[in-house]
Amino acid sequence: MSILTLWTKPRLQDPARQPLLSPRERADREGSDSEIQEVTPVTTPLPSRQLVVLCLMRITEPISQSLIQPFINQMLEDLKVTPDRTQIGFYAGLITSLFALSQLCTRNVAIVKAIGMILGPMIGGYLAQPTKQYPALFGNIEFLASYPYFLPCLIAGITNLLAVVLGVFYLEETLEFKKARPKIPLNTEVDGDFEELSPDDDVPPQPKLKFSELFTPAVTSSWNTIIPIFAYTRYSDGGLGLNFNQIGTALMTNGFTAVVIQTAVFPYLQRRWGTVTVFRKILAVWPVAFALLPGIRWLEKQQMERYGSTAGARAALVSLIGVLALKSVGGMSMVCTALLVNSAAPSPSSFGALNGLAQTCSSFSRTFAPVITGALFSASIDKHYLGGNLIWVWGIVIVLVIEISMPFHTENDP
Repeated sequence: MSILTLWTKPRLQDPARQPLLSPRERADREGSDSEIQEVTPVTTPLPSRQLVVLCLMRITEPISQSLIQPFINQMLEDLKVTPDRTQIGFYAGLITSLFALSQLCTRNVAIVKAIGMILGPMIGGYLAQPTKQYPALFGNIEFLASYPYFLPCLIAGITNLLAVVLGVFYLEETLEFKKARPKIPLNTEVDGDFEELSPDDDVPPQPKLKFSELFTPAVTSSWNTIIPIFAYTRYSDGGLGLNFNQIGTALMTNGFTAVVIQTAVFPYLQRRWGTVTVFRKILAVWPVAFALLPGIRWLEKQQMERYGSTAGARAALVSLIGVLALKSVGGMSMVCTALLVNSAAPSPSSFGALNGLAQTCSSFSRTFAPVITGALFSASIDKHYLGGNLIWVWGIVIVLVIEISMPFHTENDP
């Protein structure tokens, strides 16, 4: 008996062991030319309340992660962690790596992360040093003057606390063996036919996790580390010299762009080309984005020489927002990664283990990437390796390594 016949015959079997692919998709993967029997789709209700609770819980992680990006460099300089300003990037990268290390047991949703990347920089950029930014409102509060970064961190802490409360009271268990079941006597008869799969009914092979799918987060982590450092570092030291308010504005705009691209553009491209093809094309955006960053300094210099430092900073901010918008297109690679990981699962019951493995590998790559990126940036502007452009070469190289590791065939493109 073929596996397609078993699929179409009604029988009682654990749903968690059912294959994820439809009959037609499975036949395409096997290369079968046999006739496909149509199966009437079953409509399942969307658990709206659970999705809302999960999104509200998950949004706290990107808020906490991106919250410090606008002011982390200024804070490190205020704390005098190093007498050399050019070494601030190394310590900023180290802090970012520690955050990624703590994420070994977490997972994120792409759209929710994009929304969190809007709120995080907004909170960090506009609420840091409130006594200086809003002296009429907070100028007389000595506590905030002594702890200028307390207010944004307090807001992030409250959001995490609310997420815990929502999870405790409203999040439902999804694992079948963890759910409460009614007690049934052992002598109760169960009506229904049971059918076992024979050894000859092989399950079609599933795609394996690849290097490119697991270490793409190293690219995004390197980018997310270098942008705040590059934007904050003084122009004379090799950066753009923006303040944390301007940095927060740029990062917040990037979050808005990511939401639009991931909700409107990506679904269309994925339906048209398939996940693997989109993944490969989108990776090509990253080297361009890295290569454009030193061009922002050139444009800022031109504007400073002609119209002054204020015009130069404004040109740098607008250019940075444009490059970040291009990066948002490249950010679709993370959505592709999530889809490719899920497509590798042979059944719903393996989602947890497979995503856990992928998340662990991802977190390791996001742990070492910021340290290397921060150290290379500090070395670039301090020792002027490759004219201060070593860091951009690093960004381009890691993207090209991932691009080369991609397979050239797409027969199994989900």
